[in-house]
Amino acid sequence: MSFESLEKAEEFKTQIRGMIALLEHIVGTFSPDIKNQSDHPIRVLVDNAGSMERVDMITDQHTDYRIEIDHLFNKHYFKTDSWNQVSSFLSDRVFDTVKHGIFSRTTFNRIYRNNHKRKIKDYKKNKKEHEDREIQRIIQELRRYFKARAKRKKDEKKAIQATRKRHKEMLAQAKRRRIENKKREKRNKKVGSKSS
Repeated sequence: MSFESLEKAEEFKTQIRGMIALLEHIVGTFSPDIKNQSDHPIRVLVDNAGSMERVDMITDQHTDYRIEIDHLFNKHYFKTDSWNQVSSFLSDRVFDTVKHGIFSRTTFNRIYRNNHKRKIKDYKKNKKEHEDREIQRIIQELRRYFKARAKRKKDEKKAIQATRKRHKEMLAQAKRRRIENKKREKRNKKVGSKSS
């Protein structure tokens, strides 16, 4: 096929591209390998498929520029470079997403676990301090109780001793009185017998 000028060739190429764009929905549904298309889903025409790593658009002057028909859900599609690029890109994205999810989950779990351990440690410390305070309070109460009991017993003992002492004194005094009374009676008898 020869053209008069480069502009005519470009015009022809643009026209063919436009026709392909109009027909891609229909043409894309057919596979050149399969005669009966009734059991296959809709095919998609992949135009200008490039690398996922590039940021610039692939133009028709680019080495990777191509026009081809990919057949979705067809065993041949899964052997193409496009599928390899898409699957590797998706695998990387899924791996990154899962990795990020696992990392964030493990980080949060570690934070929660450390907080829980700290709370348990604080609880045990506060519980031990409370038990120590309660033990000290009970010891102080017992000391006060036994001190008061000892003082009460001491006072009772003193009171009993004082009572015994008074009782002895009273007995001694009564004995002295009896003795004095006997002496007086004897004297009175002697005085009475002398006077008669």
